[in-house]
Amino acid sequence: MDTLGNIGGTREVDALIAALQNRSPAVRGGAVRALARIGGTREVDALIAALQNRSPAVRECAVRALGRIGNTRAVEALIAALEDPEWRVRRASTHALAEIGDARAAEGLFAALEDHHGHVRCAAAQALGRFRDNEAVRPLIAALEDQAPSVRQCAAAALGNIGDSRAVKPLIVALSGNPGGQAAAAEALGKIGHTRAVAPLIAALKETSASLRQSAAEALGKIGDGAAVEPLIGALRDESWNVRRASAEALGEIGDVRAIAPLTELQDHLTKCPSDPFETPGSLLRAEDELRRSVARALRRLVGAAEAE
Repeated sequence: MDTLGNIGGTREVDALIAALQNRSPAVRGGAVRALARIGGTREVDALIAALQNRSPAVRECAVRALGRIGNTRAVEALIAALEDPEWRVRRASTHALAEIGDARAAEGLFAALEDHHGHVRCAAAQALGRFRDNEAVRPLIAALEDQAPSVRQCAAAALGNIGDSRAVKPLIVALSGNPGGQAAAAEALGKIGHTRAVAPLIAALKETSASLRQSAAEALGKIGDGAAVEPLIGALRDESWNVRRASAEALGEIGDVRAIAPLTELQDHLTKCPSDPFETPGSLLRAEDELRRSVARALRRLVGAAEAE
């Protein structure tokens, strides 16, 4: 099948189309992949027809192939595939529609946010985030309360990609809500960049979850509000290497000279008191090295900005 796909002549394409009816799932799947490599109009039509194949694996392969080809002829068929009985086909359809990027897919993706399978709901949220359609904001806000943590994460990330300020208040609520979407909510707030999020993100620097504290520090750096400087200086002493690194980088992004002294102090400490390479796990040594580099970068930015003034 791969050889036929590489040749791509009329007889070979006929053979591949005929192979879509083969009794072997492996043969049918190989034919789908080969047709995807050719990617012409006739091949697209054959792949659309393969969405009715009795094998879920073949239907999934056909969906993925249509997404890779990117021909808008497939959009209506892929929207219909969002109701396929097999959840993997439905999930693949959301990804394929996102790859093609046709606005006609929006309504179908809104409906997919209500799919009974969490993986499909998450994929639908991801797809809507790639579309950056403001009409998706309300259904994605509703998805912030989904029962599945992965869906809440995907919805928050999508809202961050869209960047609509209507999402700020719901994302602030999600920041202190059920575990599973909090870090993603912090990241989204950083992308949107609204100063209303500064105080809740500062509060999140004290949360028990290290990943949330890290995301909050990163978000505060993106927003760039001076009110975050002192809390981020405090976070340079966090027990987590990643939180300390994110805080150093955030201070560099904000560019407030108040951070020079504490960053210099941390740099001196890292230089004079490095971890013992024979007693410290490799992952922690790498984290310490990353922190050292982040502090150095932040100081270069801050000192350079101060000298420029």
